[in-house]
Amino acid sequence: MCRVHLLYLWVLLLTMFCVFSCEPEKMDTVDAVLLVYIAADNDLSAEGVEKLEAMRWGWQADKKQKLLVYRDLSESLPRLLEITEDQELKVIQEFTEENSADPVVFNRVITQAQSLFPKATFNLLIFSHATGWLPHGAYLNPTMHDRAAGSNGVMQKTIMKDRQETMELSDFVDAIPDHAFEYIIFETCFSAGIEVAYALKDKCRYLMASSAEIVSP
Repeated sequence: MCRVHLLYLWVLLLTMFCVFSCEPEKMDTVDAVLLVYIAADNDLSAEGVEKLEAMRWGWQADKKQKLLVYRDLSESLPRLLEITEDQELKVIQEFTEENSADPVVFNRVITQAQSLFPKATFNLLIFSHATGWLPHGAYLNPTMHDRAAGSNGVMQKTIMKDRQETMELSDFVDAIPDHAFEYIIFETCFSAGIEVAYALKDKCRYLMASSAEIVSP
């Protein structure tokens, strides 16, 4: 599997979408929220820490926008965080050990974030492994065609990875409420296939993704 280290993408995002913390009684004044989903309970764990630090130090304050981060790393419990105006990490909630590639967990994070800021426009950035248009397991072993097929014989595409567990594209799509996001950005490999775009046509207006491998130096 590949590891991802796209600093320019994060700089671009920090420039485009500056957010910071607000008091609970001012939730209705928040216009936009970027939800970053770091599913890095795998060999991307160290890079997940780097991503979070890059966001924390690069973010600029804007009272009408917010940045929320769900972070699942190998050496710590999953957390839903907020980056405050003081560039601090505010823990909204810490969870017990869970599978961040489980669509139930993914949906819960989206729903919880939306409940915090019900009037805001939401956007999503995904950081993890993905096989996109490749079947499950075929990236590491292209010969395992038979085992890559699902129980119904259909070849599966995956979006996120937690240890050895992955999330199929269909489950990823089902976990997202219709029209939930203005845009979705995939910092994952092989995620710009036409089947991904078509599957998400009712979930967001814009997609940013790579059809190829995204590698780290």
